[in-house]
Amino acid sequence: MHRQLLEVVPHLEAWWDANTALLPPNSDFPLPSQALITERILPLPKIIRHVLIDKLCPEALRESAKASPLNNNCLARMYLGRRRTPNAPPTPNFSLRNFNFCLDQMLELGFPVQDYAREMAACLATLHWYARMDSFDIQFALGSDAELSYTTHVAQSLGMDVEQLEKLPKHSNIEVLQRLNFQRRVVRL
Repeated sequence: MHRQLLEVVPHLEAWWDANTALLPPNSDFPLPSQALITERILPLPKIIRHVLIDKLCPEALRESAKASPLNNNCLARMYLGRRRTPNAPPTPNFSLRNFNFCLDQMLELGFPVQDYAREMAACLATLHWYARMDSFDIQFALGSDAELSYTTHVAQSLGMDVEQLEKLPKHSNIEVLQRLNFQRRVVRL
C-alpha cells in the first residue's frame, strides 16, 4: 500500500530517504509506514448546539445557554455505557463545553447509536489488535470537521480522476490535493 502511495505522490519517497535514519530502528515496524495524525476537533455546529440546549437544558436556562459564548466550544463526549440517573434534579449549571452525552440522551434525540458503537468498536479493535496499544482512558467525542474535497486540476495533474483520489486510504499524506471548507462542516465521531 505505501509503495503505491509513493508512486502517486513522488516527493514522499525523497522524504523517507532523507529522514528514515532519524527514526529509531525497529525490525517489527516497517518503514515507510503510516502515522497517527492528530488534529483539533472543531465544535459542533450552532444548529446542533441549539437542539441540545432545547431538548436537554432546563427551560429556565435555555436562552442564557444559547447566548453564552462558552457553549460555542461544544464537544459531546460519547458515553454509550452510561445513562443519566433516573429522576435526578436538573443541573443548575448547564454547559455544552465537554458535554457528557449519555446513552439515554442520544436515544431520546434519535442519534444513530448503533453506528457510533460500530465505529468505537472498530477503533478500539484496531488499537488493540493492529497497533498493540492499550486503549485505556480513550474518549470518543462528537465534533465537527471541515468538509474535505479534492480539486479536479490537481487530480488531473497526477493522471487520476477525483474518484480515484477519494478512494486513496485515509491520511495518505496528500494534503496538497485537498481543499478544506471550514464554512461547511461535517459532524463526526
